[in-house]
Amino acid sequence: MTPIEKNFPIIQKTFDKEFYLKGEYSEKLQFSDYLLLNWKNNTYIIENPESSHKEAVFPPHPESAYLSSLIPNPTQNQKYFLDVGIGSGILSIDAAKKGWKTIGVDINPKAIKIASINANLNDVHCKFQIDDLARNQKENFFDFCIANLPFEPTPSDKLNFIHSDGGEYGDKLIKEFIPVVENLMKKDGFVILPSFSLFKNNESDLEKHLKGLNKTNFLRAIIRLSQPLELSLLSLRFENSKNAYNYLTKEGYSHFVIDVGMLKKTNEKSEFIGVLYRNNIADRSWIMPLERKCFKKVKH
Repeated sequence: MTPIEKNFPIIQKTFDKEFYLKGEYSEKLQFSDYLLLNWKNNTYIIENPESSHKEAVFPPHPESAYLSSLIPNPTQNQKYFLDVGIGSGILSIDAAKKGWKTIGVDINPKAIKIASINANLNDVHCKFQIDDLARNQKENFFDFCIANLPFEPTPSDKLNFIHSDGGEYGDKLIKEFIPVVENLMKKDGFVILPSFSLFKNNESDLEKHLKGLNKTNFLRAIIRLSQPLELSLLSLRFENSKNAYNYLTKEGYSHFVIDVGMLKKTNEKSEFIGVLYRNNIADRSWIMPLERKCFKKVKH
């Protein structure tokens, strides 16, 4: 067992790549802006993935299924789950079904409304709040947190969805969030941070950032889920041109990796303990499902 696996036992869970293929759009609603999704024996209202307005609510993607697979059942000493960037509320609802007391936050009021409807549809109680990066939550309160924050590199002069705009290099919100969440977590609390991170000189931006957090009480590690990918796989939605990324080198444009930051709260100043490679988990379909293959619209 590696030091990472010893300190982050949840990552030993296996992930079935077919897991996310089981969901399907089972019924169109009266308005074409919304669809019903049946997934893991639950029903969700979600916004049509083709929606193109800035306030669109993030629909389920393969990453949602992977992150769901990392949510453990709470132990006797665990109680509170924090979901930051709730989207349609899928992770909050899954955590609540496993026995967590769940608080989900988002900056988009529309996400709060849709997630609240979905919690009612699935007969679970989740507390949803408008809160920028969970800045207004109780200190030393949470045992487990997933923050699926916007991580698309977004040129400063370009428009992107609220749910995807991560600043010029995609890591703006992650860097802002880590100092906030450190104060929110109990001792031994876990935080999971997915990222689409620039990979240069055999090191990703997220890796550099986590290594540099010398004053933090977080034990840090990374699960690397992909080989380097082209930025275009992620950002075709709002700018189908490499010219939008002139501030990146040609190499940089083609070298983004999918990293998941793993953080564990301790009582002492802690360290970065390395990268665990799971490159077989994420591929092109993780970023932008080809022909929306992770879902199937059912024609009437």
